Amino acid sequence: MKRAIFLYAVIMICVLTSCKKHSVASPPSAAQGLPGTVLDLHPWYLILPVNSNNQEGIGKKAIQISNTALLAGYTSKYFHSAEGGGVTFWCPINGATTTPGAGFGSDHPRTELTESYNWNLGKTATLEGIVAINKYPATTKTIIIAQLHGGGNYKAVAFVMLVARAGTITAYVKNTPRGDVGMQHIVLLQNVAMNAKISYSIHADAQRINFTVTAPGAGSEQWSAPIPSAWAKQTVHFSAGDYVQAVGNSSTDGGMVTYYKLKISHL
Repeated sequence: MKRAIFLYAVIMICVLTSCKKHSVASPPSAAQGLPGTVLDLHPWYLILPVNSNNQEGIGKKAIQISNTALLAGYTSKYFHSAEGGGVTFWCPINGATTTPGAGFGSDHPRTELTESYNWNLGKTATLEGIVAINKYPATTKTIIIAQLHGGGNYKAVAFVMLVARAGTITAYVKNTPRGDVGMQHIVLLQNVAMNAKISYSIHADAQRINFTVTAPGAGSEQWSAPIPSAWAKQTVHFSAGDYVQAVGNSSTDGGMVTYYKLKISHL
């Protein structure tokens, strides 16, 4: 009897000790699973392809996730950490858009980080990224992965775009905030494999926009374009993510990219 009581007491002590250790331990994967542990989210807010009721759908207005919410650990099926590192952006072709039916801006959906700070062209600034295309929209196979976007009076206008289209990476620079007349563009890389890590930089100084793009098996290319006079000293900001260039009724067709690096520098 005494031996049984002694064994019971030993078992209870072990159980209680184990429970105590478990309760105070911090799960190591809790913080590691947040996008903010992979990318520096301090400069950004996020545009999602859903409305304020969390609904996708053509004609619905896209919501923004604030910088505060991002830094607090926001995650969803549209924006989440990827296995093996990186942050995955998903956007269906039936997603809500920033300016639905307005006649200006865009009627294409996006899951896209947007720089919170507007600045004037003429200053020196650089956006650096490493991104992989995981899925293209079926019809157009086109995603804008990075932008230097207008602000202020031209907040609905993209000035510079880096576009992935079926394995081809093309850089665009608009000559005017109104329309696409005289738009400069150049194909930088071709035959970029799906899921290959594309490294790029978009560098703006007082006079030019400079691009560098590299991908395994596709090489490395640079291009420099003068800043058009119509854009000189205009207000701009960087954007990066999954800006799908397709529209449709499907919630399963869309674009998916994974970012492994995203950095903004201002001098």
